[in-house]
Amino acid sequence: GVLIHGSGGNSGIRQTDLTADTFVVNTSEAVVIRDMSFRHSGTPTNGGAIRLGAGAAQNVKSKLHNLDILGTYHGIILDTATNWAIYSNYMDVRKNGIHINPVTSPSSDESRIIGNLFGCGNGDGTTSAIIILRGGGLEISGNKVLGCSYGIEYAPLVALTSVTITGNQFENQGVAGIRVDCVNQTVVSSIAIVGNHIGAGVDGIHLGIAGQTSPTCPNAVTVTGNTAGGLSGTFLKIAAGNQIVVSGNGVASDTPGGVNVSVGATNIRVLDNYFAGTIPWAGNFANTRVSSFGTSATNADLGTWANGSIIYCTDCTIANPCAGAGTGAMAKRLNAVWVCN
Repeated sequence: GVLIHGSGGNSGIRQTDLTADTFVVNTSEAVVIRDMSFRHSGTPTNGGAIRLGAGAAQNVKSKLHNLDILGTYHGIILDTATNWAIYSNYMDVRKNGIHINPVTSPSSDESRIIGNLFGCGNGDGTTSAIIILRGGGLEISGNKVLGCSYGIEYAPLVALTSVTITGNQFENQGVAGIRVDCVNQTVVSSIAIVGNHIGAGVDGIHLGIAGQTSPTCPNAVTVTGNTAGGLSGTFLKIAAGNQIVVSGNGVASDTPGGVNVSVGATNIRVLDNYFAGTIPWAGNFANTRVSSFGTSATNADLGTWANGSIIYCTDCTIANPCAGAGTGAMAKRLNAVWVCN
């Protein structure tokens, strides 16, 4: 392997070319780059501070940590690389902090992005702290993102499985903290979005692309134990997808929207969340089953959830079917009717 070990802020590389990569790794050997700074003195339009796996041979088990990357176009670009770790770095770049390319070999399998701090203070158009265009088996945890269009954008161009997004913090995102969709009608499945906090931006989480139904994607997604506050839009928008479980999330009253489900989504389960905003539910719920004790509804707002749903109705009477002007009852959706007996 190769070790490139700087001495903190005293070890740095400054780039002036507007399109070139600063440091390119094209060996299959493990490379460790640490305790250095990478800066750009101009306004770049392409390239990155570090490009990992640029050669024909797949790079394996490299580690990049304790780096300061400022002003470059991308921060770290990954091509043909796997089993890598990127952790404890600071990046404030013009486009994407970590950019995982859709190359023909795996580019993130069994890899980790942990404990990094990202900023997009000099953004060029739509920016992402982390954008993933290929690769599964990926752990993204304990990162903090400030001010990008998206915090994490998972939009692979080939079929992928198994990504864990956990314990991250997103603030002031221009579009959404987390985006998971399926470009080119690919299949993306087994995604866990757990224990993240999203605040002071527009939306929290976006799943799927509107109108995509063949294949239904993303598939097998868990959104659980997340918190949100200070958003101007909606905590979770599900434009498409299948087998999505939304449970145990808490959304403060200063975020108006809880969950918005589009007609293309199927087999959705919304279980015991707390949505304190003015629009806890919105969209089409024919394929969504809700079980909610933390978030209530009035009789007029019960909607048309899937059979088997149960929710506390604040003004229902104990009757079959449910009726308003009461003091409250549990409403159950049975055979397309709300029953409160």
